[in-house]
Amino acid sequence: MRRSLCLPAISLGFFLSVVACSRQNSDPPMVGTLERHRVELAALSSEPVIELAVREGQRVAKGDLVARLDPAVQLARRDAAAAAATQARHRLAELVEGPRGEEILEARARLEAAEAEALRARREFDREQDLLRTGAVSRSSFEAQRAVRDQAVAAVNQNKAALTVLLKGTRLETLDQARAAVQQNDAQLLAAEADLSRLTLVAPLDATVEALPYRVGELPRQGAAVAVLIAAERSYARVYVPEALHSRLTTGSVLNVQVDGVTGPLRGELRFLASEANFTPYYALTQRDRGRLTWLAEIDLPDSANQLAIGTPLEATLQPAAAGAQQD
Repeated sequence: MRRSLCLPAISLGFFLSVVACSRQNSDPPMVGTLERHRVELAALSSEPVIELAVREGQRVAKGDLVARLDPAVQLARRDAAAAAATQARHRLAELVEGPRGEEILEARARLEAAEAEALRARREFDREQDLLRTGAVSRSSFEAQRAVRDQAVAAVNQNKAALTVLLKGTRLETLDQARAAVQQNDAQLLAAEADLSRLTLVAPLDATVEALPYRVGELPRQGAAVAVLIAAERSYARVYVPEALHSRLTTGSVLNVQVDGVTGPLRGELRFLASEANFTPYYALTQRDRGRLTWLAEIDLPDSANQLAIGTPLEATLQPAAAGAQQD
């Protein structure tokens, strides 16, 4: 009786192990390629290349000079922006300080001269008016003298207003406009200096120079890559996770990565799993997987993978322990 009870238990254990192995073996592979981060140093303006400080295949450290573009045009723009900023600051200082004493004295003198001219014009007008009554002058001569008088009075009013402005000082609205002009010109100067600095291309990280598409003297178009760098950091696998495996993976999951041309799998650790699905890439379109959605993922690889070529095809699978733990 005891023997008959043990047989079903043994059979059940064997059945579960077979099911687990069958499930593991039936898991679709996560296909992808071996990658390292590529950094393109682009020409932000179309200027000739005047220096290449590196060669293709050379290792560079962060901050090392890679290339220089001709700064002549940007230097002129920077100098123009600096001159405009200086002018705006001087104008603001002048308005804050207000009019000088000499300017006020000059305005008073102009007003006195205008008042004297207006007094003379009034007397001439009065004389012309008396002559008009006696018929000694024509109506046109009288009207001309009236215009002279009115013009002299207007000049007095204009000079009075100018003197009042000087005595009251600069209006707050004018000062605000001058301060805004200073800020605007300073910002334009900073932008010009930033554009100038971008003509000197330096390595943003430790890397290897993969390509130098342009030579000294050539004119790259705006936005074109003047140098392409491959980061010196560890390689990683960019794979696409089928729907059947997505729920079984989390950040830190351990995977076996089989790279084409390499004997034996590499041990990888999942560092990124996209939250939104992508359509299956062209190289994953098999009869079984066609039309399914996949999730982009990235897997950290050991240092030994750094010697492998970028773009090498690979497949990633769950390790047996991870699969077994999930099954349990």
